[in-house]
Amino acid sequence: MKIDYIKKIYSIYKKLHLFYWNKTFNGKYNVGDLFSLLIVRYLSPYKVTYTPRYTPFPLKLCAVGSLINDSILMTGGIFWGTGMLVPKVKKHIAPAIFTAVRGPLTRRSLLAAGYKCPDIYGDPALLLPQIYQPTNKVKKYKFGIICHWRHIDFIRCEGDVKFINILRAEEEAWSFIDEICECEIILSSSLHGIIIANAYNIPAKQIVFEGFPLEGDPLKKFHDYYASVHMPVQNPLYLKKGETINNNTKIEHDKTIDLNIDLKKLYEAFPF
Repeated sequence: MKIDYIKKIYSIYKKLHLFYWNKTFNGKYNVGDLFSLLIVRYLSPYKVTYTPRYTPFPLKLCAVGSLINDSILMTGGIFWGTGMLVPKVKKHIAPAIFTAVRGPLTRRSLLAAGYKCPDIYGDPALLLPQIYQPTNKVKKYKFGIICHWRHIDFIRCEGDVKFINILRAEEEAWSFIDEICECEIILSSSLHGIIIANAYNIPAKQIVFEGFPLEGDPLKKFHDYYASVHMPVQNPLYLKKGETINNNTKIEHDKTIDLNIDLKKLYEAFPF
C-alpha cells in the first residue's frame, strides 16, 4: 500500500492515530513520549488521537521513541523518526512504511531484516526549536540534571545545580525546555534529555547509574542518535545511586554543539 493512498484515507477521515508510550506516573508522562504527541499534533492538519500498539496498518503512526520491535511490527505501521532498543527484528507479513528513522543503527537493523528504509535520519525532538522558543534564555545554573524515569530519585543536587523532572503533565511539557535552557550543561540518563538540550545548542553528557542498566540495549539508542547528527560517541559519566552533584563536581564535556544533520529532510519526511 503506497503512502499516497494512505494519505488519501487520512484526508477523508481527518483523524491521525498515533502510538506513543503513554504510561503515567501520578498523572504525569515521560516527557520524551509526550513530545511525540505534541510534535505530531503541531505538524498534522488532522486531529491526533492515541492508538494502541496492536492497531493494524495503516491506522498507526509511530514517531518519537524507541518503539520499533517485533510486537509493533507484527501489526505494521507507519514510522517517522522512530528508533529501536532491541538489537534486531524479524520481517513480518504486516506492511510497514518507514519515512525516516532516528539514526543509521536503526536503519541498518531494519535493512538486515528485509525492510525498505530511506537514509533519512533524526529524532523528531530535534525539530522542537522550530515549534517552541523559550522567552528567557538567561543561564541560572551550571548543571541541569535529568534522570530517566527509572532513576527519578537517584541523585542529589546542591548549589548551582538544577534537578529537571522528566515526568510532566501535558501543560507542563514546554516548561521542561525552559528549564533546560536555564542551564549551561545538561547531565542526563534519559536520551531525550540529551537530544532536547542539543537541539537548543546546550552541551549534554550521558549519565549511567552503576548497577541500574536500562532495558534492552540502551547504548544502542544513544549511539544511534550520535551517529544521526555525526557527533562522536561520548564517554558516559558513571555515578552511583545517591551521589551528589554540586558546583565543584568535575565533569569533562563538550564545550560546543555542532549537529550535522539535514532537518529539512526529516521535516519533509513527515507523512501527514
